[in-house]
Parts: sequence; C-alpha cells; structure tokens
Amino acid sequence: MSSRRRPWMLPVAALAWMLAASAGPVAAQEAAPGAYIEWRTDYNQALLESEKRGLPIVIDFTMKPCFFCDKLDATTFRDPRVVGLMNQKFVALKIDRNRDPKLVDDLRIQYFPTLVIAGPARKILHMKEGYLDADAFHELLERHAAQVATPDWMRQHYDLARKAFDSGDYARALTAVKSILDDSSGKAIHGNAQKLAAAIEAKAQERLTKAKALVAGGKSTEAVLALTETLSTFPGSPAAREAADMLTKLAQNNELRQQQRNRRAAELMAQARDFYRTKDIIPCLDRCEILLASYGDLAEGAEALELVQTIRGNPEWLQAAADTLADRLASVYLALADNMTKRGKPREAEALLRRVIQAFPGTRYAESAQIRIGQIQGIPANRVETSGGME
Repeated sequence: MSSRRRPWMLPVAALAWMLAASAGPVAAQEAAPGAYIEWRTDYNQALLESEKRGLPIVIDFTMKPCFFCDKLDATTFRDPRVVGLMNQKFVALKIDRNRDPKLVDDLRIQYFPTLVIAGPARKILHMKEGYLDADAFHELLERHAAQVATPDWMRQHYDLARKAFDSGDYARALTAVKSILDDSSGKAIHGNAQKLAAAIEAKAQERLTKAKALVAGGKSTEAVLALTETLSTFPGSPAAREAADMLTKLAQNNELRQQQRNRRAAELMAQARDFYRTKDIIPCLDRCEILLASYGDLAEGAEALELVQTIRGNPEWLQAAADTLADRLASVYLALADNMTKRGKPREAEALLRRVIQAFPGTRYAESAQIRIGQIQGIPANRVETSGGME
C-alpha cells in the first residue's frame, strides 16, 4: 500500500455529482442505538451538517470485496470508544467504491480502505490508507477533535464580531473576525468567520460602488468623502485598498484640490459671519486671520479683510475683546498656580500669582491671587492684604 500524503480537497465537480447520491445510514446495521456508527452516504448533506454543527467529517472510502475494509467494520468501527467519539464529535460519511465509482475516481482514491478526516471548511486534516486498529484510530480521532474544537477566545471574538456587524460597526467586526481567520489551525468556527468576513466585504463593496458612481458623475468632493468613509469603516479590506488607490488619484487632480480649497474657505467665512453677528469678536478674528493667510486670493479672503477693518475701527468692540482675553488669561494663570501648588511647587505658584496681581491690578483676579499667596505663606485669610489694605 502507498503511504503517500498529498493536499486534498473535495472538488466542485465531485460535489455536484454527489447530489444524486442516496442518503441515510448503511442498511445492514440493526443493533441497539449507540452501538453502531451513524454513517451518512450523501456528501452534500454531511457537509451542511458539518458546517451547521461545527464538526469535522470522517470519510471511510470502502469497497466490496475488501478484506481490510470488512475488518475495519468488524473491529475498529465496533469499538465502543470509537463509536461514541464518532457519533458525538464527528460527522461520519461512508463512500462505497461500488456505489459511487465516479466520485472515487474523481478523488483519485486507489487503495481501500482510505480514511480521511476533514474540517468543517473541507480542509483535509489527515489521510490514512489501510487498516487502523481501534486504539490507533481512537487516538487519531481524539487528536483531531481537539484540534478542530473552537477555543473560548474564538467564540468570544466571533460573538463580538457578530454584534459589531449587526450594529454597523464594521471596523470592529473586521478586527474581531480577522483574529479568528489569522489562526490557520482549521478550527470549526472558521467557516462561520469566513461567511461573516464575506458579508462585511459585501457591505464595503456597496459603499465603494456608490463612491465610484460619484466619481463618474463628476462629484469629486462627495466622492472623496465617500471614499474616506469606506477607508475608515472597512480598514484592511479589499474595498478599502481600492478606495485608497482612488483617493491617491483624486488627490492629484488640481480641479478637485481647488474645489476642496473653495469649500474650506466658504466654511470658515460662514463661521466668521456668525461670530460677527453675535459680536463674538475673538473667534471672528481668528477665522478671518486664517482666511487672510491661506485664502487671500479668494472672495472669502477679501470679505474677511473687510470684517477685520470694521472690527478694528470700533473701539468698543476692541475693548470688549481685550476684556475677554484678559479674563481668559487671568483664569489660566490662576489655574496653573493651583496646579503648581498641588504638585508641591509653592515658589512657582507664588510667582504666577504675583504676575496676575501685576497684570490685572484692582480686579477680582488680583484679589483671588493675593488670597492664594497668603494661603501658601500660611497667613490667615482675614489677615491677607488685598487691594484695599489689611483686613
């Protein structure tokens, strides 16, 4: 007998041919329940059962007459340990050379018996030509049952991926399902993980198709947003990689860059107008300065210059803006001094507080700074010198 080992997968042609195979357990067995292995004879049904239950398949290629095939049936396959393990943790499939000659030929099975153990995703885990006694076969079954069994962390990652997919968090779903598929040990859950990954990629392709339609329709700005969303929502997927390539090409488009520049200028100008209407001078000036610096050649830049000139020509607005800045600066100094005090740096804190007193004399900020200095120096609050003298 040959001891060859080769990669082996059940071909699509054989799968289609087997649709005509009859189903059900082998008829010659009439023992009590559990005393015999529950053999299937229809591969399609066995495959569906394997995927649904997450169990590996054991295929026994046999024929009549065959001395060692009969011996396998009479000894190894009647051992209670083998029967129990096969019925509980495997899907048992028996293919008879006499009944399914085309299938056996398609699979290039030449020696009988031949035993094949395949994972739920049809990945071949083990192939053995010839007879195996009960002890050796039972040990083989135990080893591969443990190999295919899904560990807890995979179940947790799959559950997380499913929940993320159902809630539309495709980036998180992709990360979780990828951690399962990166494990190449042929676990039972791999089939479900592959289906979920395919469903996620289908969603990504939907987004990419919409983005391509925007590009084709000349809506470059909207296309950039759609492609960017595809890239961030489905990181690492084929659709995301294609979206990245399209973004690179669009970024080299001068017309698109100008459209984006015009759009940004319009957004800044709209914000500046809103702040101007509410007399919120500081943020208005901030937006105008950006427009003047980066978009001075556009109409928004010219409008920003007019707003700045109007504000600078109004002393009341300028005074209000200065007062606002002073309040903010004093508050920042006081907060920084408190931080230094908590960190055990009283000298640095006192220096900051004296800066507040010097910069904002006669204000509530100066009074608050003087009280803090007294606390640092251990002076009672009612003895602290304020702007009005000693209390």
